[in-house]
Amino acid sequence: MKITTPFIIVLVFFFVAHPIFAASSAISTRIDVTGATNADCVWFVTNPLCSHSFDNGWDGYETNTSSSFVQMYAQEIDNNKYQIDAVDDVNNVPLYFKAGLDTVYTLSVMHQNLSNAYKVLYLYDVVMDTLIDITSTGAKYVFHSPKLQPALKRFVVYTSHPQWVSGGIATEIETPISKQIGVYSVGSSVCVNNETELSAKIQIVDATSGMVATTLSVAPDQRNVYPTDLKPGVYIAVINTNFSSNIIKFRII
Repeated sequence: MKITTPFIIVLVFFFVAHPIFAASSAISTRIDVTGATNADCVWFVTNPLCSHSFDNGWDGYETNTSSSFVQMYAQEIDNNKYQIDAVDDVNNVPLYFKAGLDTVYTLSVMHQNLSNAYKVLYLYDVVMDTLIDITSTGAKYVFHSPKLQPALKRFVVYTSHPQWVSGGIATEIETPISKQIGVYSVGSSVCVNNETELSAKIQIVDATSGMVATTLSVAPDQRNVYPTDLKPGVYIAVINTNFSSNIIKFRII
C-alpha cells in the first residue's frame, strides 16, 4: 500500500516537537484516517485551561487543503477547522470527514494518559448510526464513503455511553407496542401512527448529541403529523406508555 502524504510527515514532526505532546503528563488522543492512497489525522488535547474556541499556543488549524486528499478535523463552536483541538472536555466534539480518492478508510486511535481524564471514550458514526469504543490504544474502525464526498459531520466524540444506544450499536427495538405505534418523518415533520388504545408520550432524541429535541403527547388510536424545525439527521423516538417504554429509530432527510 502506497500512501502519498508528504504533509503528514510535516504534521507528525510538528506534533512530536510541540511542547504540548512532549510533556509526559499531556492527555491526548490521536485519530488517524487512512485510505489506500492518502491519509490524515486529528489530535485532541485535554487541558482544563483550554476552551472550545481557538487557544493560542495549543490549537492548530486544519492544513490539508487538497481536493483529492482525505480530511479529518474537529469543528468547534467558532466554526474553525482544527487538526489539533485542545479543549477542557472532548465530550460531544464533532469530527468532520471529507473523502479523497478512496472508498474504504480505517480509523486508528492512539492515546496518551487517557485514564487521567476519562474512564471511557467513544466515537459515534452518524452515517452508520454506530457507536465505537475507542478507549484502548490501537482501536480501529473501518468504514466506507463515496469518492470525493464533501465534508460532513461523520463522527461525534462521547466520554460516556449515550443512553439511547443499546449494546454497541443504536438499534430499533421490535416489540408489540413499538410495532403498533409507528414513528416516521415526512420532510421535517414527525408522523406518529398510534394504533393502540393507549396514550403515549414520545421524546424525540437527537442521535448525535443525545439531547431531547422535542416531546410529543399522542392520543389513543390516532394518526397525527407534528411540524418541527428538526434538522436532517438520525433521531431516536423514545415511546412511553403506562405499560412499557420502547424505541424507534428514524431519519430526517
